[in-house]
Amino acid sequence: MKQRRKREPMGRDALIGMAADLFRAKGFDGTTLDQISKKTGVSRFKLYAWFGSKEGILKAAFNATWARINEQLIAKLRAEMDFRQALEVLLFVIQDFAERRDPIAAMFLEFSRREGVDGHLQPEVLRFNRIIEDAIRRAVERGEIHPIKPALLRSILFAVGEGLLYQVYLAENRAGVEAGFELGEI
Repeated sequence: MKQRRKREPMGRDALIGMAADLFRAKGFDGTTLDQISKKTGVSRFKLYAWFGSKEGILKAAFNATWARINEQLIAKLRAEMDFRQALEVLLFVIQDFAERRDPIAAMFLEFSRREGVDGHLQPEVLRFNRIIEDAIRRAVERGEIHPIKPALLRSILFAVGEGLLYQVYLAENRAGVEAGFELGEI
């Protein structure tokens, strides 16, 4: 009699990564919970228990993406940087993400800041906001920029980042739209 090999328990990060691969390949609407269950070996029941829905898995994937962006920002930002340097780091990190031409970037524009079921932004989006606001506060304290509400400038910078992502998305999906840009052009 052939013995069945028992699968190792799937970790949450691995499951999210595998689901994100499906979302990248098939899009959000083209991916089913059955496909995620089959690829990961985790039952639909457990997927519902852990994430609540397919959208919950997508939100977890985006939260993981935001976490990677935040880690890259934290690794590159230094407290002693002036505001221009900090802004260049921010734009570089966003541009780096945008230029990967990852199909998930289009879904990122639509879903990544979506509120959770409790009406709050995803945790890593909030963390991103705090990182940016801290850099703005330091610049104001050092007199590098005029006093401004950090949330206002952060929102502007966030919009610039989304604009960069959207430009890359358009170039990938619409003829005649240029995507190429250099950081110095921004």
